[in-house]
Amino acid sequence: MGYNALKKENSTKLKQITQQTKQLIAKDPSLGTRLNSDSNFAKTFVLKRLQHLISNN
Repeated sequence: MGYNALKKENSTKLKQITQQTKQLIAKDPSLGTRLNSDSNFAKTFVLKRLQHLISNN
């Protein structure tokens, strides 16, 4: 896979994570507070979402 294809795929995955996170925050606003206040939690959250997306593709 070339650099541009990989860059586009990563951008798509990031957009999916962002959209899913917005939906989860809409259901549970405390998640947004925790993501903003706890950087380790936020990193872990995004990595787990990314792993989930990769494993499902």
